[in-house]
Amino acid sequence: MQEEKIIWEAKPSQRTNIVFYIFLFWTVILPLIRFLQTWCTNYKLTSQRLYVKTGVFSQTIEQTELYRIRDYTVKKPLKQRIFGLGTLEIISSDKTQPNIHLTAIKDPEGVADLLREGVELSRRATQTREVDFT
Repeated sequence: MQEEKIIWEAKPSQRTNIVFYIFLFWTVILPLIRFLQTWCTNYKLTSQRLYVKTGVFSQTIEQTELYRIRDYTVKKPLKQRIFGLGTLEIISSDKTQPNIHLTAIKDPEGVADLLREGVELSRRATQTREVDFT
């Protein structure tokens, strides 16, 4: 099996929280919590897996094998488009994490292309095929 290499790494952008910060600045604690939640979220795409690490005090690291990814959609709501961001929604056959959202990332179309290439290479390496029963 090939060595696992990092293809892409990112964090969600804090820019999408600006409205939250502006309207709730007076509470101090709520913007701080939102900042920490966003800051402590990490996304990593390797040649074999997609990792989503979340959590401020205790962390959860979700790993999805690339060959399990079935479909993905790029969404660009207005508040993200203003800052050149978007969300990549991923559907997988993973039992524990069937829906993955990479929120507020730069160049979501480029990341989707990287993901697609990684999924195809992973499926070839593991000789996995996608079969739909309808």
